[in-house]
Amino acid sequence: MKEIDKKKIDIYLSVAQYNPQFCFLKELQIDYPKIYGVFRTPPTFYTRKALDHLTEAEIQICLNQLAYVGIIGAAKMGQIPSLFHTGLKRIPYGDTVIAESKKRFRDRIDPSKDIYGLLRVKRIFTLENSIIALTDFDFEDGKCTGELNVSLVKREQKKWSQNILKLR
Repeated sequence: MKEIDKKKIDIYLSVAQYNPQFCFLKELQIDYPKIYGVFRTPPTFYTRKALDHLTEAEIQICLNQLAYVGIIGAAKMGQIPSLFHTGLKRIPYGDTVIAESKKRFRDRIDPSKDIYGLLRVKRIFTLENSIIALTDFDFEDGKCTGELNVSLVKREQKKWSQNILKLR
């Protein structure tokens, strides 16, 4: 298992254009195809009174960060053989586009504590200038589970929607 240090996490999230107050990912370990993350979320920012549970909005931000940093980190460490031909160290991937996200909440997740998440890459491949990852995930031992299909696209690519549509 390889750990991505906090400094690299912060750099990756900065490249992905996250505002610092929304960088929830604090720790990351990769044992490809499994990617483990630890998150800390601020009090609910879009309600008048802070909620005592995570909502789909916070989980989606956690998923986006786990997928982006985890997949880029695994590829840069040479853990994804199917991507060796992409020359990933030289390709400026910067945008994460969610093609599909399905979540099931089975219990509440307390936002005042560290939140543990696992992303499992089921299939990953390149399509034109994108990396497509089909994954499933688990937060807090089954409290929130589901599937996430994501495309990591080059920042200058204008037609990312065409690659997303090819997934269907």
